[in-house]
Amino acid sequence: MSNSKRKYKPAGRPGGNPDIVNWSFKPAVPGKPKNKNLTVKVDEETLVSVKNLPDWSNKVRAKLEELLEEERAGNAVSD
Repeated sequence: MSNSKRKYKPAGRPGGNPDIVNWSFKPAVPGKPKNKNLTVKVDEETLVSVKNLPDWSNKVRAKLEELLEEERAGNAVSD
């Protein structure tokens, strides 16, 4: 059967939620979604300590951003 003879089939599961877009994750900062992973190997004690922090993922992101800003500032001075 050629493509021109196929009937249109809607995407998604039949009977699925038509309002699924309303329930999807939305980035906290529009235009800057957090859809990439960074893996860092640490010992078990460090992992447990970090995971026990309230809102640990946002705190780690903030510290990474601080580190990057320091590195950028250091590179700008040495250039």
